[in-house]
Amino acid sequence: IKVLNTDDQSIKNATELANRFTNYLSIITRIPVSHKRPRIRKTQGGKYTNTISFSIGAVLVKPQDLDVSQLYAFLSSDSRLHQHLNQAQTGLKALLDNNFTEAIKSFYMIIEKQKSPESTQYLPLRNAVSHEELDYSSTINGIAAFGITMKKGEHLNFNDPDIQNILEREAKNLMNIVLPIVDNELRNI
Repeated sequence: IKVLNTDDQSIKNATELANRFTNYLSIITRIPVSHKRPRIRKTQGGKYTNTISFSIGAVLVKPQDLDVSQLYAFLSSDSRLHQHLNQAQTGLKALLDNNFTEAIKSFYMIIEKQKSPESTQYLPLRNAVSHEELDYSSTINGIAAFGITMKKGEHLNFNDPDIQNILEREAKNLMNIVLPIVDNELRNI
């Protein structure tokens, strides 16, 4: 990504484009891809000043068939798909880091507005990992379907190995639900 002008808006636009591109690569490769903010040299009265360093790294572990003909137009657009790509990338990274609560929250956001059996099924689990204390019977009853037994006013014990195993299993199940949705959205660009 080349930035011809070093004004703040151009830098902001390039950074947003880099974010969208790394999110896109994350979904294509199923590996979290990230970048650092750019290093920019500005001339101020004949003197150069440096800002933050820039690098982008991506390792493709298998050949990828990327159609780049429409990629720039897509990356330059503002659509909900970019939000879904970001949430999916965040979920993939959280899963890789064994942060199952964040993976569940990020993956769930992709199906949150859908009126689907999956969004209904996973809402109680998303609520359980998002709130300090459970006080709704629907959430307590809903997480029982996943094998988590709680009473009103209790908190989810994230340190319990059995709970961790359930959260890991369900984060992976949720990933397997949402990634095909995002893949389908990408096919329609």
